[in-house]
Amino acid sequence: MNATVQCLKMVPELKKSLVELRPQGSSGLVDSLSEVFRSMQTGSCVPPLLLLGALHRAVPRFAEKGPNGGLCQQDASECWTEMVRLMQSGLPAQNSNKHNSLVEQYMGGRMSVTLQCTESDTEPPLVSEENFLHLSCFIGQETGHMNSGLKAKIKEQISKMSSSLSRDAVYTKTSLIDRLPAYLTVQFVRFYYKEREAVNAKILKDVKFPLQFDAWELCTPRLQALIEPTRAKFKEIEDQRTQDALEGKDKPKPSKGVEPMEVSVQRSKFEGKCFIGRY
Repeated sequence: MNATVQCLKMVPELKKSLVELRPQGSSGLVDSLSEVFRSMQTGSCVPPLLLLGALHRAVPRFAEKGPNGGLCQQDASECWTEMVRLMQSGLPAQNSNKHNSLVEQYMGGRMSVTLQCTESDTEPPLVSEENFLHLSCFIGQETGHMNSGLKAKIKEQISKMSSSLSRDAVYTKTSLIDRLPAYLTVQFVRFYYKEREAVNAKILKDVKFPLQFDAWELCTPRLQALIEPTRAKFKEIEDQRTQDALEGKDKPKPSKGVEPMEVSVQRSKFEGKCFIGRY
């Protein structure tokens, strides 16, 4: 929970909204998180006991206890997902008619999904949209980098009922981002279910990730066209910085109309063994 709160605190709009939130007089998670953020403004140590209690009431499985009476270790990714879900309904959007909540406004994205039947040339493709709050990086035997894990899910084969063939058929599912959020969350999927042992197992493989993430290849052509001009300007700035560094010059100033961009990578994780709970 502490790791999740520290990550959420790195989103300026979210932090500002929680600090300025008027208490509703309830013991809900959003009110408790707001109180923690206001207390953290002082720079002193904050024991988040009320927040922990609110989280246990909102998500009872996080209150599970082991044989020794202590709390079971839980998955940080699940804690992040549940806290963001609860904030989604508790924090209104800021100056926006397109979004219902602050979470959707700054952390929500939209995926364009196309299903094409591989066994029929006459069946038209099915195009739909899906909203997301995070991307999942599935870790396989050949996954050594976050980018490759994300790209692996762009195209996949699924089986579903075909309206033209009146039977189950194989479809190619293509998923591309059509709206990038201001703050993109990537979940490393490190758990899988072992059917023989009937237990959840954790993948301990080392997967590297970039400090600056370019999501260009994951986007639809429409979104690529929108972000291409700014992307090209940033590449021009980086190329100039590299050239000046090689020549021993000072750092150049950004081109007119382009402000410098800082990228902050936050990780939410726990380490250790788990024999009980959902870690």
